[in-house]
Amino acid sequence: MRSLASSVILVALVPVLAHAVENPGINFAWNNCLGVGDAASNINYACDGSRNGQPYRAVFSFVQPVPIDSFVGVQGTLDFTAGTPTLPDWWTLAVSGAGPPGPDCRDGNFDYPASFLGVGDASCMNPWVNAHTGGGWAFWYQNKADNPWTPTPWPGYGRIRFAFARDTTTHLDGGGHYIGGVFTIDTWKDVDTGEAVCSGCSLPACLAMTELSIYQVSGSPPQDIFTFNAPATRQYITWQGGNVGGNGCPGAVPVRRATWGSIKATYR
Repeated sequence: MRSLASSVILVALVPVLAHAVENPGINFAWNNCLGVGDAASNINYACDGSRNGQPYRAVFSFVQPVPIDSFVGVQGTLDFTAGTPTLPDWWTLAVSGAGPPGPDCRDGNFDYPASFLGVGDASCMNPWVNAHTGGGWAFWYQNKADNPWTPTPWPGYGRIRFAFARDTTTHLDGGGHYIGGVFTIDTWKDVDTGEAVCSGCSLPACLAMTELSIYQVSGSPPQDIFTFNAPATRQYITWQGGNVGGNGCPGAVPVRRATWGSIKATYR
């Protein structure tokens, strides 16, 4: 289990309204911040073993609506689906408790927080420098009995909750575009290398950052938490084209809130 910065854990997770500026909200892209370098909206992969050990990287970022001086962390929600009645084995990325004993099919192929090396530039700034940082994640999916967020928003969906924090405060500019976090997905078990195959790699899938909350130290003006459910530009990415169920990529869906304590208790 990775530790979380205590300053963030003390903040209550409550809904708030952000002060409006042009296009505040969530951005999401493969490879880099949306709009930077080789950032992409889709990955097409041959599922032939050619990327095993060379994971794909995804970057979520945000446009901050107003200047703040006491930024300390983020919490976010990633929902994903292949549009199938149950989530394909390819997307069962971690041990999630209930069900048959043993790890899920692709346990170990998801990593967060991942390296920020080469991510961002002057147009997508890194708010995590000059501090000690820590974070964690928890994973659930529809096929398992221990899913705490029901009813499910999509058929055959998975949900990952992220948190990441720094141990000192820092300033964010109003209208600034900032890196929220980075995760990677490796491709092992797309072909049989002696450990069987996890089916579903070739299916189109959609991954959407459905919520991202920006935290300040409690009591900091103008408010403790800014919560985004809408895109600044685009809050989803696709796998193999993302035309799930013939309906393209689903948009954002409401996220049932949970306390920091309940999320932290399930971090790996």
